[in-house]
This record gives sequence, C-alpha cells and structure tokens, in this order.
Amino acid sequence: MNIYDAINQFANQLEATPECMHFKAAQKTIQDSPELKNKVESYLKDQAIMQARRSVGMSPSQEEIESFNQKTREMVSIPEIADFFQAQMQLMPILKTISERITDAAGIDASFLGGMLSNLMGE
Repeated sequence: MNIYDAINQFANQLEATPECMHFKAAQKTIQDSPELKNKVESYLKDQAIMQARRSVGMSPSQEEIESFNQKTREMVSIPEIADFFQAQMQLMPILKTISERITDAAGIDASFLGGMLSNLMGE
C-alpha cells in the first residue's frame, strides 16, 4: 500500500467515528440555518479576537470579559449551538493527537521550524 492509499483509508476510518459523524451533523444543522450560522460566526470571531489580544499580552477589560461571558451563556442556551460546540470539543483532541502523531512520525521539530519561521519573517 502506498502512502496515499493509507491516507485515504485512515480518512475513511476517521469519517466513520462517532465523533466525526456527530460533528458533521451538528455542523450541518448550523450551516442550514442562516440565523444560527451568523450567531456562531459572530461568536467565533469575538472569541478569536479575545485570544489574539491575549496572545500579544493585551488583557481584556472586565467589561469585555463579562460581555463575552454573557454571549457565551446566550450561545450555549441555544440547543443546536450547544450541541455544535460539544461536538467540536469532542473532535478537537482527536485532531490534535493526529497532528502530533504525524508531526512526530515525520520528524518535524516544531521549535526548530518556529525559530526558522521567526528568522525568515524578521522577528
């Protein structure tokens, strides 16, 4: 078996897992509803902004934290969105493990590559 056959076989096995099937179904529910899709996209954008700000050492204000926490409570009070986030939380550790295993198998040293990328970008 060549590597591409192995990749396809693995992808088919992954797709058949309960975690992937749950995520795909929950994602479809969100995508099929423009209202839910807009709410999730807006929330994820706000979440990314908060994380980006924290990653560069900018602490959000207490008001920003409270506002985001309120939005989180509102989001998880909607059953379809709560299910989507739950499905996402179940799938993410699997994807992280896959990424780590592939990186290890390929012998990729992320700290070395990160240093190289920083040097190339002039940081």
